[in-house]
Amino acid sequence: MEEKVSTQARLDVQYGLVLALSSIIYIIILYFLGLMFEPWVQYPNYIIIGAIIYLGQKKLAESKGDLGLSYGKALGFGVIVSIISAVIVAVFNYLFYEIIAPEAIQQTIDFAEQTLIEKGLPDDQIEMALEIQKKIMTPLWLTLLGFFGQIIIGLVISLLTSIFTRKEEII
Repeated sequence: MEEKVSTQARLDVQYGLVLALSSIIYIIILYFLGLMFEPWVQYPNYIIIGAIIYLGQKKLAESKGDLGLSYGKALGFGVIVSIISAVIVAVFNYLFYEIIAPEAIQQTIDFAEQTLIEKGLPDDQIEMALEIQKKIMTPLWLTLLGFFGQIIIGLVISLLTSIFTRKEEII
């Protein structure tokens, strides 16, 4: 039994690290290509997250052999992988917004302002919206929002991938 637990823990960490690294690389690529504000950029990231969680769940199912992999265990694996990744990416995000690219915060605020102007909102509503946004556009808030957001996305994706990776026990 101990062997199975250590195998699962090893896979949790391994796939959590892979997911974190892929997320960090994706963020860096988007930043340097100037694509951070494109509306479609989250979709490739969801596919990457789904693929990594799915592959990890499949590997876990294979390691269990005839013991099977229940839906709940597959889901738990995906959530743990997402939490491990979220912690690492949160540290990166904080460093990114605080040290590497602090100008990205102002770029985000400028983009939001331009979007609100294009929507034709009155100036007073734009000012109010920007004041609120400036309060939450700090490295700490962005890190916290990203942390919890990545866990929620990982949970939702794991709910779906677990359907396809569960493996019934062979009696």
